[in-house]
Amino acid sequence: MNKYNYVIIGNGIAGLSAAEEIRKNDEKSSVLIISREGYLTYMRPKLSHLLSKEVNTESLLVKNIEWYDSNSITRMLNKEVKNVNFKEKKIYTETEDDVFCYDKLLITSGSRPFLPSIEGMNSDNSASLRNIEDLLKINEIMRGKEHVTVIGGGVLGIEAAVSFSDSGKKVSIVEFAPHLLSRQLDRDSSYIIEDLLKKRGISIHKGVAVNKIEENNQKLLLTLSDGTFSETGFVLVSAGIIPEIDFVRNSELKINRGILVDSNMKTSVDSVFAAGDSAEFEGRVIGLWKPSSDMGKCAGKNMVVPGSAEFLTEAPPTMMNIDGTKVFSIGKFDLDNQIISSTEDTSSFFKIFTENNMINGVILIGDTSKMSIFKNLVEKKVKIDKELLLGNPKEIFENLSFKK
Repeated sequence: MNKYNYVIIGNGIAGLSAAEEIRKNDEKSSVLIISREGYLTYMRPKLSHLLSKEVNTESLLVKNIEWYDSNSITRMLNKEVKNVNFKEKKIYTETEDDVFCYDKLLITSGSRPFLPSIEGMNSDNSASLRNIEDLLKINEIMRGKEHVTVIGGGVLGIEAAVSFSDSGKKVSIVEFAPHLLSRQLDRDSSYIIEDLLKKRGISIHKGVAVNKIEENNQKLLLTLSDGTFSETGFVLVSAGIIPEIDFVRNSELKINRGILVDSNMKTSVDSVFAAGDSAEFEGRVIGLWKPSSDMGKCAGKNMVVPGSAEFLTEAPPTMMNIDGTKVFSIGKFDLDNQIISSTEDTSSFFKIFTENNMINGVILIGDTSKMSIFKNLVEKKVKIDKELLLGNPKEIFENLSFKK
C-alpha cells in the first residue's frame, strides 16, 4: 500500500496548478497525481483549434516531464479512481490491491461532455471533444467526411466550426438558444459573429434542436425540432459539461451538480478539497480554464497552509478571434441598462451595460485594445459619473476607456 502526503485525483489545469502551489510551499512532502488520461497536463482549450489538422501532442503540454521529475511529483497515468474511503483516507483504483493512502486529498477529476437525448445518435455518427483521444478519433473519422454539423453555438462549438471550415469542410451549426454565444453576447452583438460565420459558408440554425438522426447511404439526415431537415456526414456535440464525480457521488461529500466547496476549496469532509470542473462554488460549476487554474492554486496553498488563500469569483471574460475580428465580453448584459454604439461598423463595435452607476457588462468587437481597462472597471465595480453616462456613446467609450 502506497502512502502520500498529498494526492491529487485528476490531471487537468486545476490539478497541475495545485501541485505547483503545494511544491512552492512544501519542498519535501510527497505528492501524487492520479489521472485516467495517458497524457501529462495539456492545453485543453487548444483542442477545438486542431480539428481536421495535424496534432503534435508534445506541443500541447503545459509542463514537460522534466518539470515533474525536478519537483519530485509522482504521476500515475491511465489509472482511473473507482472509489474513495474518506474515513480511512484510502483511494481505490482498478483492483482491490491497487490502493493509495493520503494525508490530504484534492479532487480535480474534471468533467465529461453533456450529451442531449437524440433518437438515433450513437458513437459511430457523433462525438464530443473533451480530450486528446477524442480529438484524434474525430480527426480520423473526418478524413472521409465532407460535411459536419456542430450541435452547440457556444465558444467551443464556434471554434470547432471555424476549425472544420479552415480545412475545407462544409459546416452547419445547430443552436437551441435564440442566438449564438447566448452566455457571452447579447442578441445584437451575436449577429455580427453570425455574419462572419456565414461569410465562411457556415450555415446556422437557431432556436431549434436536433430531434432525430437517421443514416442513409453513409450520410446522416437530421430532423430538427421545427420540422425541417438537414443533411450531414458527422455530428459534433458541444452542449456543455457534467462534473466527473460518480466515483464519490454516494459518499459523505456534499454534492449538488458538483462537489460543494467553500472559498478555500475545502469540501464537507476534513482534509479533502476539490477544484476545477468537479467543484461547485456559490452555486456554479464554472468549467473554464483560468478559474480552474485559480481554484487549483487556492486549494494547493490551503492544503499546505490552511486558510492562507481564498478563491474570489470574478466574471470570467470571453475572448475570441474570428478571421481577424477580435471579440471580448465580460459581465452581465441587461438590455434595460445599455449604452450602444453604431452596429454598422464592426471594426469598433461596443456595448456598455450599467447598473447603479457602475459598469457591470462590456462587449467589444473589432477594437479590443482597451479590454483590460474595461475588465478592471467591471471586476472592481468602479462608480462612474452619472453625467458621463448620459453623453454621446463614442465620447463615453473614450472617456471610460482611460478612467482608472
